[in-house]
Amino acid sequence: MTRMIERWFPCADVTATSKSGWGSGLSEKTLFPWFATRPLAQAKAAVICSLLPWPEDTSE
Repeated sequence: MTRMIERWFPCADVTATSKSGWGSGLSEKTLFPWFATRPLAQAKAAVICSLLPWPEDTSE
């Protein structure tokens, strides 16, 4: 089964978000600050896209 994240993920948006964070923007850790008590929208989007099947995939 093909997962949604395999065909679509807003890579450009995630890259832009990580570059506008604290520090140099050269690390993934700028995407999700450690002090957050819950995942940010980007983390939620990555998780849901990795769990959901691609809508047109009816093989399973």
